[in-house]
Amino acid sequence: MRIANWNLERPRSGQTAKLAGIRHQLDTIGLHCVTEKDFRATEKLKTRANIDHICLSQPLADRVIHLSAWEAGEDGQGKRLSDHNGIWIDLA
Repeated sequence: MRIANWNLERPRSGQTAKLAGIRHQLDTIGLHCVTEKDFRATEKLKTRANIDHICLSQPLADRVIHLSAWEAGEDGQGKRLSDHNGIWIDLA
């Protein structure tokens, strides 16, 4: 489920209330965003924050054993392959 092209872990000025609304709606429908981690702090991402997220029901969210991210790479000629970074989770 794609919820926003926003940085949920470090909201920009003016986004705090909007992000609180998104989180409230997720809670209302029983979903938990498992990828709000700031991957720049762990050096998994260097150029920008993750803006795509994975949301799961609480029983599935409880089974997450690993989550990580990777930078969108470049082709052999220096062109970015995507304007989004990649993100994944492992479930037990």
